[in-house]
Amino acid sequence: MRIFKYLLSIEDMQGITMPAGAEILTVQMQDGVPTIWAMVREGVPSEVRHFATYGTGHPMGSGFMRKYIGTYQTHHGLVFHVFEEKP
Repeated sequence: MRIFKYLLSIEDMQGITMPAGAEILTVQMQDGVPTIWAMVREGVPSEVRHFATYGTGHPMGSGFMRKYIGTYQTHHGLVFHVFEEKP
């Protein structure tokens, strides 16, 4: 097992490829970039995981199962909340 990091964009929805079964540990800013850290098992097939970022007060829509990952703030004081979404 190892801990890997994955960079996030500040956008509504994005897919990130990581080893299957990766355990998301946290989301935080690193050098001004929102970043997810995950504990991964090497040598297993990869899968695409889907993450949504919502600003405070923005609509979240419906139709998805969500798992809260964490909250981060930009240097400008904007606050975003990250969820893993599964249809």
